[in-house]
Amino acid sequence: MATVLDLSVLSAFMPIFSWIFAFLLVYGFLEVTQIFKNRGIHAMLAFVFSLIVAISGTATAAIANMVPWFLVMIFFIFIIYLIANFMGLGSADILKSLGGSGAVWWILIIGIIILAAGLSQTFGEQLLKARQGGGNVTQVPSQPGEPGHGQSVLLILTNAKVLGMILLFFIGALTIALMTSPIK
Repeated sequence: MATVLDLSVLSAFMPIFSWIFAFLLVYGFLEVTQIFKNRGIHAMLAFVFSLIVAISGTATAAIANMVPWFLVMIFFIFIIYLIANFMGLGSADILKSLGGSGAVWWILIIGIIILAAGLSQTFGEQLLKARQGGGNVTQVPSQPGEPGHGQSVLLILTNAKVLGMILLFFIGALTIALMTSPIK
């Protein structure tokens, strides 16, 4: 059934969107870090990298898995910023209320989680089948009783030992944060 919100036609343009995303990401990173101090070299390196990404099907699939989550994160940050501006707070006040430079760390951590989830979603099933079949991905049929990649990740994350390790890491991180913070 055809609907107004049917966006399946856009999947044909995914290599173009991936190329644009990779170009902007690499060019922006090179411009911010000023590694070569030359905009032409930055543009050329970004063009070559984005061309390699556009040609690679797996890189395009990984970007297709990650970009929607990054857009949701950026939209969420924008909405928070917009609401705070409507309430009369300036940029410095917003950053201070979100924890100062800690807000950047939270955004970075969420970005790394999105990156790991996107790469896991793209390559996880292939790696799981390669491990089960001794490296030959094409000849390992998916058995109905075998857990897939998503089920395997869920089993690992809900394991008592893994949950205990996460709790210990969380307690350790809070301990370090509280011990290193200045006394008020």
